[in-house]
Amino acid sequence: MKKNNPHPVPFVLADIILSQFAILEENFDQDKDFDLYIDVRFSYDAERKIIIPFVAVTYAQNNIPLLKIESGNVFYFIPEFLEEIQRDRQLIIPAGLARHLIMLTIGTLRGILFAKTEHTPFHHKVLPTINVTELIQEDVVLDL
Repeated sequence: MKKNNPHPVPFVLADIILSQFAILEENFDQDKDFDLYIDVRFSYDAERKIIIPFVAVTYAQNNIPLLKIESGNVFYFIPEFLEEIQRDRQLIIPAGLARHLIMLTIGTLRGILFAKTEHTPFHHKVLPTINVTELIQEDVVLDL
């Protein structure tokens, strides 16, 4: 039975990018706590109608990186939606949508991290839940 959705999602997940992954085990001290740094950014390809949110995570001890990973989800958007959020020479991604895309990308990164750290000291250092509202507090504006 098919349901009609009055608010269809205007995008599909088209691809996943692992743009950076490095483990620096020689710096790791199992007995010490580590710091977690998170950075997010967005990329837009108007020709292909895709928005790519990237999430970069660095585990560090004493400001020395131990593990770095960056991944992005490639979301294909319906052209009509992209036209709605374009103003002048800018694409304005509403904060709620930006948070949703980042949350999906963090989930993807968490899975990649789990798989890539198998048989390493980092395998049980699961990426904790992240408050994306703190990461993205306003609309994301991308210059075209």
